[in-house]
Amino acid sequence: MDSPLVTIICCTYNHEKYIRDTLEGFISQETDFDYEVVVHDDASTDGTSSIVMEYADKYPFIIPVVEKENLFSQGKFRAFINLKEYSSGKYVATCEGDDYWTDPHKLQKQVDFLEAHEEYAMCVHQCERLDCRTGEKALYSMYSEDRNVELEDILSNWGSVYQTATVLVRSDIYFDRPDFCSAIRGVADWPHALYVCGSSKIRFLGNCMSVYRFYSNTDSWTSSQNFASTDRYKPEIEMLNMADEYFDGRFHSLIWPAVAVRKFWISGAEWNKGFLKVDYMREVYSRLPVTEKIKALIKGYCPFISKVYRSIKNGTRNF
Repeated sequence: MDSPLVTIICCTYNHEKYIRDTLEGFISQETDFDYEVVVHDDASTDGTSSIVMEYADKYPFIIPVVEKENLFSQGKFRAFINLKEYSSGKYVATCEGDDYWTDPHKLQKQVDFLEAHEEYAMCVHQCERLDCRTGEKALYSMYSEDRNVELEDILSNWGSVYQTATVLVRSDIYFDRPDFCSAIRGVADWPHALYVCGSSKIRFLGNCMSVYRFYSNTDSWTSSQNFASTDRYKPEIEMLNMADEYFDGRFHSLIWPAVAVRKFWISGAEWNKGFLKVDYMREVYSRLPVTEKIKALIKGYCPFISKVYRSIKNGTRNF
């Protein structure tokens, strides 16, 4: 095999039920270039490792990296950085072990774009979000057509812009990241998107070419999070402030509202109908986006509705 143009990086843990779909999505790619697959198994306790080794024995371009001890539980959540020594591609594509690609021309389409547009550092695309609790599917991204990704959207609507399994990025941009990209434990995509979009350009393709499984694993970071808690906002504020400093304040007008929203929710941890009487909260509230203002009013004046909405969204129906 010639030197691969693309390195696919797949991080997995206890994905025995899904990893075959993921690997099949890799080996089914039809390209006019060579690619390699680096699979990092963070010491799975089920049969994930055996399946990975099975595919590695059959396909020599699959490189297994199997840990003896779980790194994430030790706080070593930047394991992907250690995979640089196994990667030789000009580009890096990412896909976690419970997600999968559905279009055999996905890599070719993204590589063709980046090869023709050197001013872009990353290319992403539309995908489906599959709720493993209900089997329901829906399109993931707020974007629907080919376009550039906006920094403002990354800051205010991150969960609706693009997903990990859609990424193809230049390898130097993937591996060489500023410190703020590791400020939030377990969260690398959002800070990295901020870094790439602030430093270069990201192209979004409207083609739906992958599936993101949500709530696929009770051991996963996503499933373990209480997204209604204000505790998560503190490291997010730290990351945003670090990013603001990294960019020398060039995007302060965009970053400040994202910080303000989080400070607002932290300050209003104990909500009541008089929250707008507090000077600081009233000032910040006046600068919030319309959607955040509506959320704040509902939480402050109609807390039961807010509780019902969160319960339904989280699938607990606990109200």
